[in-house]
Amino acid sequence: MLCLNCGLDTIGKSDCEVHFDKEIKRHKDWYKIQQRWTDAEGNLQSYETCQHMQEATITYLQKLNTLKNELNNAKELKCTTSELYGLVGEIEQKEKELNEDLEFIWNRCEQLYGDN
Repeated sequence: MLCLNCGLDTIGKSDCEVHFDKEIKRHKDWYKIQQRWTDAEGNLQSYETCQHMQEATITYLQKLNTLKNELNNAKELKCTTSELYGLVGEIEQKEKELNEDLEFIWNRCEQLYGDN
């Protein structure tokens, strides 16, 4: 039996890069779940869901920052310099996007729902 995608995405990657790729994906998947969170009445859009998304975004940013700190101390995992730069760059780009989202989400929530 031929396996069409059996680990091909990890060919040429160090164990370190594979580990951090999985961690980044795990956190991204968690955040996607948070984006589908509904309030007690089943609404995807309410002041309560806005607050939840603000908290989830802050938590996601903290998780990414922790990963970045782990990467900066990952010498024992034997990441190459180019892998470290690539992974840190990916995390920093995501952090930038999330910070922009966070500002937009909260401003939009206040416009729509006020201070409640």
